[in-house]
Amino acid sequence: MDNENDLNKNNNSQKVSQKKTPSKKRSAIKTYRDYAAESLKGDTKSLAELIIQEKRKKEEKQRNSPKRGKNVLLIFLSSVFVIIGVVTIFIIIYFVQIKNQQDEIDSAPVQAELLIDVEFRSEIDLENINVRELTSIFRSEIEGATVPVSEIKLLYFTNKNQFGRKVLSTAGDFLEKITSRQIGPLIRSLGPHFNTGIYSGIDNYPFLIFEVDVYSTFFPEILNLEEHLLSTLGVAMGVPFDHSGKGFSDLVLFNQDTRVVLNEEAKIVFGYSFIGKDKVVFFTDEQALREVLNRLEDFHIRH
Repeated sequence: MDNENDLNKNNNSQKVSQKKTPSKKRSAIKTYRDYAAESLKGDTKSLAELIIQEKRKKEEKQRNSPKRGKNVLLIFLSSVFVIIGVVTIFIIIYFVQIKNQQDEIDSAPVQAELLIDVEFRSEIDLENINVRELTSIFRSEIEGATVPVSEIKLLYFTNKNQFGRKVLSTAGDFLEKITSRQIGPLIRSLGPHFNTGIYSGIDNYPFLIFEVDVYSTFFPEILNLEEHLLSTLGVAMGVPFDHSGKGFSDLVLFNQDTRVVLNEEAKIVFGYSFIGKDKVVFFTDEQALREVLNRLEDFHIRH
């Protein structure tokens, strides 16, 4: 009897202890393993297959995410701006180099186109000066030239082209500045190159050499315009104006046919002569003509 009572007490104490012992609660937050376990209960797929499937869902979700599209757009725009920046830098460097090269070209001295050999050279800027200023400069060069005897100083002219670059003046540029409209028709028959020089003899004697492009046109035109030559080219070359009313005469000098103006003492004050059919020389003294003829021949032989 006592044994039964003891057994009942033990059972009751176990029940009480069981009641008193709190049961372990499950976490309210489900993990990936919980979902996998639940899926396995009603599905025959393996855990590996479920993991792969879940990974694919995540990847698909990332691909379709609006945030991904924005990131791609930002990356694309950033790449475009970087490319534009690099290209802009290269373009700037290229144009800076071109400008530097152009500045070097513009600052380089312009070389005269020689028709004869000379000992000295002097450049005259033809830009922004009128006929009187050019005539004054030309005369100052003639009167002030300190050239050893039998040597020549070349005067060559420059001006700016349409791009603002300094270039060698042509015969047309020179004649348009230094002459009147009366002898303008001569320009059409001349070539671009010409030489203006000073020969040092007993005095300083100026001369002009022009290339002739169309002899058949130039020759009759210059004969018709002779009355204007002395008052334009002659005056610019230092010939006194009081000789401007005198006419031209034929004269053979150094086996060359020439047309000259003589003063009261039968001395040449101005004249011109054709050298072949491709050049014409204007001179103020026969010594200058002789030197020019010799140098033209030497220059032609060597070139």
